[in-house]
Amino acid sequence: MTGINLQIAAGSMTVLIGASGSGKTTLIHLIARFFDASVGAPLVGGVDVRDMFSEQLAGQISQIFQDSYLF
Repeated sequence: MTGINLQIAAGSMTVLIGASGSGKTTLIHLIARFFDASVGAPLVGGVDVRDMFSEQLAGQISQIFQDSYLF
């Protein structure tokens, strides 16, 4: 992924749509800090996600994947 600049307003709902392999899941994983970016950094509320505790970050974002399972 290169040249990504995305701003999402607080309280808004955003849907990522794209072809298979276009980077949707990678982008979500970077924002949620499932892994760290090798270059650049996602910011949530102007704060680098690497400087946030996981509980703090989890309180700021939600994710719903296409294939969800309830049990």
